[in-house]
Amino acid sequence: MAHDKGGASALRISKQLGMHRSTVSVIMHKIRIGMAHREENLTLAGFIEMDEAFFGGRTKRNNGEKPLTKDKVQVLILVESEGSQAGNLVMKVIETNQYDDLKSIVEEKVESDPPGQWFRADGWGAHHVVIQFGHRLKMGHIPKGLQDKEMRCVSLAVSHAKQFFKGTFHHFCKIHIQRYLDEFCYRWNRRHLERQLASHLIAACVLSPPVLCSAVPRPRPQPDADNRLAA
Repeated sequence: MAHDKGGASALRISKQLGMHRSTVSVIMHKIRIGMAHREENLTLAGFIEMDEAFFGGRTKRNNGEKPLTKDKVQVLILVESEGSQAGNLVMKVIETNQYDDLKSIVEEKVESDPPGQWFRADGWGAHHVVIQFGHRLKMGHIPKGLQDKEMRCVSLAVSHAKQFFKGTFHHFCKIHIQRYLDEFCYRWNRRHLERQLASHLIAACVLSPPVLCSAVPRPRPQPDADNRLAA
């Protein structure tokens, strides 16, 4: 969980350690909670790209139009842009991309002392929320063909996060998606500390408040082959 940029599934780790899958799943969720606790005081500064992304399976339309966003999870992306390099990253699940939903995240995760960070965003009106906190904003409609150029760091973060979900879990878990995003951001924000990643993660778990097993839902048992055939 510390070193592999793709993370690991509970099933994979349970096979490697010879442990029950549900036990491993609970432990891994506890580690993710420790990761999230370690990131609580992280704030972004400088030039910041901001956008929203939808995570979830593709919903097809019969007429060939773009996929619907219904039943997908919307995530606010905030990432520092350091020239051609991406800096620290924040990804938070939001109910909507309206003003009030963005306000609390910007207030908590963007450095405000001193204020005056630079934001780049598309033309969505709610992005004006950053001005309320004394930040500066460059916004406007970004054609699809220029997304990777104008919002390079956001596009990179979203692409890697979706590869993480599909490559490791083979699907999008809407129930625990924020915990998986916390794990992804924790590794992303420490990717330049490769030699210290494991020791930093141990420290994060030690310093995190205790987590009861009852606070971590156990995965549903998987039916064996005979039961699946009978069903």
